[in-house]
Amino acid sequence: RIAPDGTFPKNLEAEAVTMDDFKKALAQLSPSVTRQLRTEIAPVSWDDIGGLADAKAQLKDLTKQAFVLAPRLLDAGIRPPRGALVSGPSGTGKTMLAQAVAGQRTANFLSASGPALCAAGPAEAARALREIFASARRAAPAVLFFDEAEALLRPRGRDNGLTSVFYFEMDWLTPDDAVFILAATSRPDLLDSGVFSGCRFDRQIELKLPDETERAQILSLALKGLRLPALCDVGELAKESDSMSGAALRRWTESAAALCLGEGCPLEARHFTATLPR
Repeated sequence: RIAPDGTFPKNLEAEAVTMDDFKKALAQLSPSVTRQLRTEIAPVSWDDIGGLADAKAQLKDLTKQAFVLAPRLLDAGIRPPRGALVSGPSGTGKTMLAQAVAGQRTANFLSASGPALCAAGPAEAARALREIFASARRAAPAVLFFDEAEALLRPRGRDNGLTSVFYFEMDWLTPDDAVFILAATSRPDLLDSGVFSGCRFDRQIELKLPDETERAQILSLALKGLRLPALCDVGELAKESDSMSGAALRRWTESAAALCLGEGCPLEARHFTATLPR
């Protein structure tokens, strides 16, 4: 290195970069795909999620067993749960449930995208998947969330070997690792049959489109999040929104709110009628 005055340091060898330096740096590098591993996710509370009462109760129970009650379960000879698979149509709340798990703050939360992992070559993707599990172990207690798992857990023979790597890593998780796997998919029909064996994911939680009561809850929460005066009957709106997902209901509320802002008046039922998806 050259000093600001243009001179060289006296002990040049001490300043030189050696092969040992490169080896040490290489050992600290992860595959580029693992940059998709997120350690932060916008947390929400369970009360922020309308409907999904059964799914929320199951995930609360599983994560409590995995992290809070684990010592007592082990003392009784019971293996703590190590995973849950959440499936359902797009927009039904799979990611929000993961955000609520993160919001509990009972464990570190790491999130990985199935498509992002699979976008790399087979060798790099397999190496990245192993490193993701290793990262979760180092961060323990930890929840490791795989979004769009259908891209990752394809039937063996058509998966570039990733499904087998995932099974190997998950099967070798021990209670001492304190890692809970949460996977979400909107296409369970694309998953390898081994996913449903019951020996890996302790629960398979299926989400459905919200019923009328749940739609009213979702709309009420969406309206509560707006800083606008609202003159709407959520019960009536829920009746008009059959077959809409939770995400669609929130987008509908935002569209109606944008229309009312343009008019400079309170949010009314007519704004919802005008923006109802056809």
